[in-house]
Amino acid sequence: MTMHMTYTVKLAVGMIVLGSLIWAASEFSVVFNVSAILEATFIAIGALIVIAGTIAWAMSIPKIFIINLESQHERRRKMKQILESMDIDRFSFVPALSKESELVEWYAYNCVPKETPGIAEEAGRLRGRPGKLEIAVFLSHLKALKCVANLPESEPYGIICEDDVTFRSDFRKMLSEILPLGYDLVHLGYLFYEEVKAKDPGTFLFPTPLALSGAQCYLVNRWYAGYLVDKMDHPVRLIQPREGIEVTSELLLQIDQSTTKVFSPPDVQNSGGIVYPPLVIERKEEEGNQRHGGHHWYHDKFRRMHSFAKEQ
Repeated sequence: MTMHMTYTVKLAVGMIVLGSLIWAASEFSVVFNVSAILEATFIAIGALIVIAGTIAWAMSIPKIFIINLESQHERRRKMKQILESMDIDRFSFVPALSKESELVEWYAYNCVPKETPGIAEEAGRLRGRPGKLEIAVFLSHLKALKCVANLPESEPYGIICEDDVTFRSDFRKMLSEILPLGYDLVHLGYLFYEEVKAKDPGTFLFPTPLALSGAQCYLVNRWYAGYLVDKMDHPVRLIQPREGIEVTSELLLQIDQSTTKVFSPPDVQNSGGIVYPPLVIERKEEEGNQRHGGHHWYHDKFRRMHSFAKEQ
């Protein structure tokens, strides 16, 4: 049963119960049973509260896990300000790994081709030789995925985002339309340099294109997060031992690429999707943001099309 059906059933049951209580109250009033009327009224009020809670639950958004270096206090402040301005209070910060982390050093040793002595920052620009920064980002996303995988059963989805983004003003509304579709993973924010054509006219969700880049924000269900952790929580050399592989956060998410087909469950159809235009984009002029060729122009285009939360 999909989440949409679950919400509908709960609301229908609630309305039936409420209708029955109101009918009972009217029947009792015929015989002027005041105590029964009061009792039925209180029960009806309680039922209304339950129904209101159910509706709120159906319209609520999953918990957001924000990847953030503990030293980046200003980014943390901005993210809090943006989310609170949108009346979103279910979020927490996931301490990101720095490139000086011992775990990053260990992954670097096991990921880099053995003939390469050590690893330098410029190594990330060489084919098949990821730098420490790329590995730190990769492991930070893996850490956030573990948080989603450990959510209680009552929370089937989580959202992971980086700390330099802002959200479309209709973020909540769009999520309420996406969640019932039952995708395992949906890109909400990303980099893409070409005009995107929807699979079906008027549809805002469609299969992930091969040229997709970036992992600024994504929705992932609890089961699929656990699946990714099981597959990726090892040195990449042990998963796909060949030169040319890039160890970045995108590797976790581009499940439709030919180089990462191994990470897509064979028994799941259309498990990945992308929202276009994106619901989340990188903030403008954020200190430390990489200047990806063209993507700021692309995001400016989205800013003209949609309203985004204030970034001050």
